[in-house]
Amino acid sequence: MTVAKPRTRAKNAQTLTSIREAAEPALGNKAAERIRRFRTGGIYVGASAPAAFIAWLIDFLLIAGVSVGIACGSLGDFADEEAVLSAIGIFVLLSVLLPFLYGWFFRDGRALGGLLTGTRLVRIKDGSRVGWWKAGWAMFIRSTLVLMLLGILLALLDTDGPGMFDWDASQVRTSIDIEATEKLSVIVQRTDVA
Repeated sequence: MTVAKPRTRAKNAQTLTSIREAAEPALGNKAAERIRRFRTGGIYVGASAPAAFIAWLIDFLLIAGVSVGIACGSLGDFADEEAVLSAIGIFVLLSVLLPFLYGWFFRDGRALGGLLTGTRLVRIKDGSRVGWWKAGWAMFIRSTLVLMLLGILLALLDTDGPGMFDWDASQVRTSIDIEATEKLSVIVQRTDVA
């Protein structure tokens, strides 16, 4: 997939507003509103919040389901305290290892959730694939650390501080809408607006 990139500095200076206006007839209002720039200047259409959430949920449920299934399968007798502790240990170990393995297997940024929702995880810097190691780490963060931080996020939502969707400059990855980004690339090449 080719991400639309500006050809000159003058074109790069043009606002996203004009790009959104040119793309709106083909992409629709909601997709046009999600047009963003990578840090290198290329443009993309971000995944919608429902698509990103559903992709995460599918991947999370798959990892959690396999972890719980294997842990329960190793459990012989619920009354045996050692067996229960062993199953809990297996669950915790798999909850840490499986996200890495799953991410490494789908290192192109399209795990099962992304395939089903038409999204891809890319580097926010330039839109490139996340790579082998980073794919495992990203899946670990998405599936395991997110749950650990859920209490903190819920606390942040109840304060006057930054909300859940206030991202800072340290964000490394983002989800893109593949089909809309490809259409946007064609629009930009035809209309010369980027």
